[in-house]
Parts: sequence; C-alpha cells; structure tokens
Amino acid sequence: MEKKKRTNFLDRIADKFDIPSDALLDHPRVTVIGGGRVLVENHKGLTDYGTEEITVAGRGLMLKINGSELELRAMNMDALLITGNIFKLEFVY
Repeated sequence: MEKKKRTNFLDRIADKFDIPSDALLDHPRVTVIGGGRVLVENHKGLTDYGTEEITVAGRGLMLKINGSELELRAMNMDALLITGNIFKLEFVY
C-alpha cells in the first residue's frame, strides 16, 4: 500500500513539472522504429521468448511484442533491441 501511495505521488509530481514519469518511476521506455525494431529501456528482463511473441518485464507491467521472425538483437542491463516484423505491442498490467 505504501509503495502505491509513493507511485501516485511521483506520478503527480512528474505531471505537475512536465517530467517524463519513466525518469522518476523507472518505468519502461519503448521506442518503435518503423515496423521492424523495438527498443525497450528500463526493462526487468524477458519472461517469454519466441519468433512470434516476446514478453518483456517492466516495473508493474509486461510488454508483449507480437510479430513474425522476432529476434533479440541486443540486450544489456539498461536496454534491449528486438527486430523482426512487428505487428502489435500490448501492455499488460
């Protein structure tokens, strides 16, 4: 409960001062480049990996990437890059 109050407070602060919430709350930042690349920063690892679906863990959510010929091209502690034919991105809370 205490963590939820802190998150709501930080969300309000980010909104008031026009600061991206990912900077304060460590939320994932997703950048889609065309239909063939997805860069995910502030990730918490992979939970599912396949050529048609990759699931990336984030703080408080999961990002499902659906497509064909999906491939994890690069990954480190801060970011990961997925390439392939990307059809859909879905946030699951």
